[in-house]
Parts: sequence; structure tokens; C-alpha cells
Amino acid sequence: MTYFKIKIKLLSESIFGNGESESSGVDVDILKDDIGVPYFRGKTFKGKLRAEISALGEYMSCFSKNKYDKIIEGLLGREGRFDSNTLKFSDCVISECVHDDLKYGIENGKFDKKDILNSLTEVRTFTRIDENGVPEKGSLRQARVIKKGLILYCNVECQRNLDDVEKGILSAGVAALRNLGAMESRGKGNVKCSFIEKGEDVTAKYIDVLEKES
Repeated sequence: MTYFKIKIKLLSESIFGNGESESSGVDVDILKDDIGVPYFRGKTFKGKLRAEISALGEYMSCFSKNKYDKIIEGLLGREGRFDSNTLKFSDCVISECVHDDLKYGIENGKFDKKDILNSLTEVRTFTRIDENGVPEKGSLRQARVIKKGLILYCNVECQRNLDDVEKGILSAGVAALRNLGAMESRGKGNVKCSFIEKGEDVTAKYIDVLEKES
């Protein structure tokens, strides 16, 4: 069995939208758990990672297209199909120990969910600009953004053992993943992702293995 983490550090404000608005008037709300902590869906993260890994295949001269596609399928499965031998992704969340501390604080009346949400997020106002550089009437919107600097972790596991080349492909895809969430064109959602194994960042290590295969 293989187990590792993907570390996601927000380098800019980010919007992991939930498709809903707040009763307080915020037009674009974010995903947050039962104590108000932002998170990113594992299924969506897997899709973003798949896209990066697939794109990298064009530059992997050491693999034929059929061989590379087969490796991707072995790692991520076919879209829309369940395979117990492929990678399983958890939601991307803050570290367990920090989450436990926050939950303890709520349960003991030190702060509440609103305090947590306000410490990790802010509300920004946006408007659409027309071709003449003038704000469009009625386009004013408010969105809740997650502050930069927050670190999330995605737990990944597989029922089989992965070889170093497979880990190299995953590490290359992880390193290439630079944006998550909405409003990328407005500079939101810049991230740095790392492949973490046994508590260590081994991204460069496995990319080096992959490069030696080329």
C-alpha cells in the first residue's frame, strides 16, 4: 500500500467557491467545514492534477503515448469509473492537529465559528469593466476569499505500491499545478504544491528520477 500527502500553500487570495451566496449579502461564498475552516474538494483537486499530468505527457520523450496514458490510467483511473487499485484523494484540509485545536477552542467557548471564518477569510468587492474601461452597471459583486498563506493537505492512498517512476510523474504534475479555484484571471488561487512522503518534501527527488529515465 502507498500513502503520501500533497501540501498546498496558498500564494495569493483564493476562492474555493461552493456555488452559493451568504444570507449576509456575499454573492460568492467558499467551501467551509462544520467549524468554518475553508477546504477544497478532493475530487476537484484530482481533476486538476489529472489535467496537469496529461499535459506533461507531451514532453515525456521516454514514454510512448500509449505507455504514458496507461500509466496515468493506472494512477488515476478512467474518468467516471471506480477502480480500487487507483489513487484515492481526500478533501484538501488544514492539518489535523490545527483543526483539533480550533475545534477545542469552540467547544470551550474561547471563540466561535465566525471568529475562525473572519481570521482565515476576507470579503472582496469586484465589478466588471467594459471595453471602454467603465464599470458595467449592476455588475458589482462581493466574494469571500481565503487569505494567502493558508496551508492545506490532501491525503492520497493506493492499495498497491507505486514505483519511483510513477511517483516521479505524480511529483511533476504536483509541481506544475499552480492555480486552484475561481477568478484566476484576477490573480486569485495561486498555489505551490509539494509531494510529501513520511513528512518530507520529496518532489524534487522523484522528478529527478523521472528526468533520469528520459
